[in-house]
Amino acid sequence: MFAKAPSLAVYAILAATVVVAAQAPAGDAKSVIPTVGKFYALPQTDMGSLRVAFEQKSDVLSGTWMTPDGEIYGRGEYRWDATAGCFAGISTTVNHCLADDGRTESTFQYQVREQLFVVNERELRDRFTKPLDVDCSVGLVEKFKWDERQWMATDKDWKPLAPRSGGGNQ
Repeated sequence: MFAKAPSLAVYAILAATVVVAAQAPAGDAKSVIPTVGKFYALPQTDMGSLRVAFEQKSDVLSGTWMTPDGEIYGRGEYRWDATAGCFAGISTTVNHCLADDGRTESTFQYQVREQLFVVNERELRDRFTKPLDVDCSVGLVEKFKWDERQWMATDKDWKPLAPRSGGGNQ
């Protein structure tokens, strides 16, 4: 037996499929979810470096923010925003209200809006809301500004990653 030739209707469906596929927008670079390193620190200061550890599950990052001594001062969750090209979300952190002599008199938690931009495989730019005016008597951030910090990737022991060897002029 001989198979029948496809009907004109089948050719029309195939042609329409090809046209729709050709008109579909190509994915742009911002829609590709970058992989974030597990450990980052701020550049070294006299007091050490603030640290952050991330866990990434597809388009969601969970961050644990720490002092140089490893004390956790904040946690956040961020989702990939393809339009902005960053992981955006909210973290909760602790504000220390100081007495006149400089000791911590009280603390309260507040929310920080953040955008985490992957600059390259070793750098992360953190754009966040920084408190400017705080009412410690009621635990309220009354005024903030947007600020930025550059975080550098580290190993699990919080040591800067070694420069890559080879390939090009240094």
